[in-house]
Amino acid sequence: CRGSNEIGVISTAENKMMETFPTHTLALARVKFTRDGHRVLCTDLRGGELVVVDVATHWEIKRLKLGTGCEGIRILPDGKHALIAVTSDNNVAEIDLDTLTVTRRILTGEGPDGMAWIGAR
Repeated sequence: CRGSNEIGVISTAENKMMETFPTHTLALARVKFTRDGHRVLCTDLRGGELVVVDVATHWEIKRLKLGTGCEGIRILPDGKHALIAVTSDNNVAEIDLDTLTVTRRILTGEGPDGMAWIGAR
């Protein structure tokens, strides 16, 4: 629910929205579940933040100020790290999902957003 900055909970069995809850963001851009399904990561395009929400309670666990224009989210295959595109600042922030801290910044070209992981099997 990008326009209302809410997350909608959808029943795929019934094909309908069951409920919504607020993210308290200025401009909700993307959402992505962690691999264990316990948390959802939300990027705030205008607020420049990553918001981490508990799936069961819908409570905010943590809010990280990352820079201007947070947008794309990629959970790494290890399930322990996430990459967040800080689009207007031309970098990607790597987040440790256990400690919910920034572990490094990866400088990019102009306007990073969508990401893919390419690695050896």
